[in-house]
Amino acid sequence: MSLFRPLAEWPLLICGPVLRRVTPTRVSVFVVTSAPCTVEILLSTGGQQVAASPATSTRTIGALLHAIVATVVLPDASPLTPDVVYAYDVRMTPTLPAGPAKTLADQPGLLTGPRPLGYRDGALPSFALPTGLQYLHLLHASCRKPHGGGPDATAIIDSLVNAAHGNQAIANTVEDARRRPHQLLLTGDQIYADDVAVSLLPVLIDVGGLLLGETVKERFAGNAVMTDPAVRPGPSRRRYLEANTKLSSGAMENHLMYFAEFCAMYVLVWSDELWARDGGGVPRLDPLDPATIYPARQSPDWTKADDVARARALTHRGEVLSFAKTVRRVRRVLANVPTMMMFDDHEISDDWNIDSGWVQDSRTDPGTHQVVRNGLLAQALFQAWGNLPTRFEAGVGKALLDLITVPTGQLRTPLAVTPAAADVLLDIAPTGPSPAAQRVQWDWTLDGPQHRIIGLDTRTHRDFTTGGPNKVGLLTEAEMTRQLTANKPTDPSTLVFVIAPAPVVGHPLVEEALQPMVTSAEGVREADSEAWGVNRPLFEAFLRRLGAFGRVVLLSGDVHYGYTNHTAYFGPAPQTPSRFVQLCASAAKNADELTRAIQTAGYLTMVNRGWLGFSTPITTDGGAKLRAGLRAMTEANPRDKVLRDIYFRLIVEDRLTTPPVIPAGPWFTDAATAEVAQIVALGRPDDWAYRTTYLSDTRTTAQRLTDLGVTPGSSVPQTSRQFMQDLAVTVVGEPNIGQIRLRMTQGNLQVVHRLHWYVPAQTINTDTAPAAYTEHVAPLTVPTAADRPTVFKLPTVTP
Repeated sequence: MSLFRPLAEWPLLICGPVLRRVTPTRVSVFVVTSAPCTVEILLSTGGQQVAASPATSTRTIGALLHAIVATVVLPDASPLTPDVVYAYDVRMTPTLPAGPAKTLADQPGLLTGPRPLGYRDGALPSFALPTGLQYLHLLHASCRKPHGGGPDATAIIDSLVNAAHGNQAIANTVEDARRRPHQLLLTGDQIYADDVAVSLLPVLIDVGGLLLGETVKERFAGNAVMTDPAVRPGPSRRRYLEANTKLSSGAMENHLMYFAEFCAMYVLVWSDELWARDGGGVPRLDPLDPATIYPARQSPDWTKADDVARARALTHRGEVLSFAKTVRRVRRVLANVPTMMMFDDHEISDDWNIDSGWVQDSRTDPGTHQVVRNGLLAQALFQAWGNLPTRFEAGVGKALLDLITVPTGQLRTPLAVTPAAADVLLDIAPTGPSPAAQRVQWDWTLDGPQHRIIGLDTRTHRDFTTGGPNKVGLLTEAEMTRQLTANKPTDPSTLVFVIAPAPVVGHPLVEEALQPMVTSAEGVREADSEAWGVNRPLFEAFLRRLGAFGRVVLLSGDVHYGYTNHTAYFGPAPQTPSRFVQLCASAAKNADELTRAIQTAGYLTMVNRGWLGFSTPITTDGGAKLRAGLRAMTEANPRDKVLRDIYFRLIVEDRLTTPPVIPAGPWFTDAATAEVAQIVALGRPDDWAYRTTYLSDTRTTAQRLTDLGVTPGSSVPQTSRQFMQDLAVTVVGEPNIGQIRLRMTQGNLQVVHRLHWYVPAQTINTDTAPAAYTEHVAPLTVPTAADRPTVFKLPTVTP
């Protein structure tokens, strides 16, 4: 049996079309073909062509990997019209050897069959632009791991598109244009390069070898090529990486190494074309015999861990197979919803740039350096190019793509000959950071009629000096200015969405208790300690910059659970009060026992938290009173004194350093309460305060069922009903995606955040399984004096 679709059956279009950056005057589409072509995008509405892109030649990345971002450019005087459904076709004309032009309809099974690309037989993929905030419909998702736990929630997006465009009664009408999603924002970990199933890596090796063909000459230490036994999937690759790199991922058995593997991963997670198929066309995986990978018990190399690994490998194979069966649905989503992306760490490796040592190793350790370079090159090709195509038409962006493009008449890319040629462009040179003008930037902005989206690159512009080498700042002050402040709209009514892959305002119990304790016991990397709040001075500086926008919606992923909160921020004078709404959707497919435990715990009894920031250091005497009050707070319950003492050392002491930011309460002593109140009463203009409110789904259990169309007489099993009405009220630990709509209630703008998830079951078929959602509603109003946190003491309980 073959690990992939037989080469003779490979079609011309092997990945895509992926609808990328779309504005009223530019429509960009990413495609990957198996032969060199010229590509044209043909734009139409109501059956009439309205524009077309020029015939653009694909870039030859490898023998069977030819990629292009083709763009339709419309005159400024004749832009696309909001509330209109536009369709597009892709015309591909092979050039070597020359052949007749082919469109999407010419590829068997693409526009027909059970999952036609345009949602109806023969229909082309389509999209629509929003008119304004009233009908704006955004989606966001992150962390989609093929063997991650639970079903692939990205398939729910396919259902949302189908509910509008697949509805014959409204298809291609204004109602269709308003109901369908206008933008999909992928906020990180679009692939998992470091954590790969042992059943999937052999597929990637074989497919990658075919895709890149003669360009597969890449070698690691010891002249190890991709098919070398030293780097075969499983323990061999782990041992090789441990000996030849300084990668820190805890899942290195099948870590991607070679550029071909990275490219194959992107193609397989976005397209169903190259997966092996059974007689009915359903993706399949060859049977897995773990005994051929892990030592048997009678082997002298056997350990108990090998038994665990064998069982895990079989479980992962089942998850990968489940994932593969949803890829066609995800392909439809990517073809019909304009999609923007921002990477996080797993596109490269877990812990990527988590501390200064990791950054240094990525520059100077040869093996680590090579893996990082390959991951960055692949994300440039598959993600960054489509985010801002003009960035890659000239200058450093074009220079980077040229390095991975096989020149006409050659068999290898310039990079294959001189790998270090990309180092300055990628800012990974051993000599140190690249000048800004000589490196490719990854951040971007996208404007809508009444909104702006800012995508922050928080991985390659980090600060390791302000808080120390192990207290990472996710952005330097200079980058906060360039990426955020410089992109503030001139019109204050423009609503700004900011993509920050890691949540800016996190889960309080995780970030203030769980992670610091794990960090103390096991170290920064083991605890994944890179939340914004880890570096207190830069976190407060970032909030202050957000405050200048008036109102901001933050979109994040990373943490593998979804939630919503909002913060009323009262910045230093003369800044006016502002509101931040934090939306987190994670993971699309990567649930486990921990995420479900956080789901069950929610926020415990916590509803909101207030913080007071001071521009002047707290005096020695005042600091002593506050420490006494805070220690009394942590020791109020003597049963877990050890944990509370750790909390005091890790959190409280940090809060009293510059800048001092301390809780508004509850304070346990009169002296501490009076001290804080006295400082607040000074009313210094440079002081600040903020209160974060953690949201719950406020619908009744009956309403949750009604909203899902579940009636008392319906056939939904009782167990499923119970999950639908009671599960995930505050935090969603099941695989999820986020849906964002805006609404006016009594003249006040609100964000409605729905986290969609499949109802848990022993076996979940995403084609038929019931989906539920958790709904959080957050205000976007200007905070009032009542929202400002005030000092309070723990009430005395009378026996």
